[in-house]
Amino acid sequence: MASILIADDEAGIRQFLRIVLEGGGHRVWEASNGKEAAALNRRAKLDLAIIDLPGLVLLTERRRKSNRAVTRNRMVQKEVIRKSRILIVDDEPANVLLLERILQQGGYTNFNKTTDPRQVLEFFKVYQPDLILLDLMMPHVDGYSLLTQLRSRIPDNHYLPILVLTADVTPKAKQQAFSLGAKDFLTKPFDATEVLLRVYNLLETRWLAVQLQEQIKALENPSE
Repeated sequence: MASILIADDEAGIRQFLRIVLEGGGHRVWEASNGKEAAALNRRAKLDLAIIDLPGLVLLTERRRKSNRAVTRNRMVQKEVIRKSRILIVDDEPANVLLLERILQQGGYTNFNKTTDPRQVLEFFKVYQPDLILLDLMMPHVDGYSLLTQLRSRIPDNHYLPILVLTADVTPKAKQQAFSLGAKDFLTKPFDATEVLLRVYNLLETRWLAVQLQEQIKALENPSE
């Protein structure tokens, strides 16, 4: 078990990291500003610091010398995000084509697609996507059923975001999708700017989680 400090002024990021870390059995300390972080650094015996606050140069430099500091704003490079594997699932070819064009405009080049929801599980197994864009209303197998099936194939400590595509903006639809594992919503008709922002944010969080797990593994197995 590692003792880890999360220093970030974004409450949502701190909450996400806490869930991931405590799920792995680690002790978590939180700081929303430099003063709190500095105080915790003096008081707690930290194994790792995840930092995204201005004015924490001393803390960062001290930990970096032993390879135990992670600056969140440097952890995930844009090139890594742009090369992420994205799976598009929508029974309407026009929607798939539009999403492909939007992703291309955003610099994404590694994406796959299917208009047949019955193929999704095989695509998931072979393609191993970093992000899934999933329509809810489809024939044969709807998005809700696919969310249930995919959730059983994604380990609890594995963050793989699913972005739901739907024209149904009712609270019931959102609640059901979120309860089944969806991470965000895109409403139809698509707005290109919104699509790219939500895709980027989810992928950034995905790679943050991946690299965080690698850092923790390195702490737990220093000889590897």
